[in-house]
Amino acid sequence: KDGQTECQQCSSETYQPNEGQSLCLTCAAGSYTKNTTSCLSCPSGSFTSKDGQTECQQCSSETYQPNEGQSLCLTCAAGSYTKNTTSCLSCPSGSFT
Repeated sequence: KDGQTECQQCSSETYQPNEGQSLCLTCAAGSYTKNTTSCLSCPSGSFTSKDGQTECQQCSSETYQPNEGQSLCLTCAAGSYTKNTTSCLSCPSGSFT
């Protein structure tokens, strides 16, 4: 707004990396903000499914996500399993899922 006597801080769910702006931005799904000046990609093994998040959620023990900056976790295909939320492993001989 014009004619202000002070600047307003962006809320914890928004950010603004540039000076002299009139609004704050929202981080997209797959990213989050820890401060009010930037968005960060969620690391592999985690996600955010909505815009404007302040932290990433870990994939559940039955799912995985090998890439950073994602909005969901994946399910391992039949014949494989996950131990670490970042990849699937093939079932060894003599076993199945």
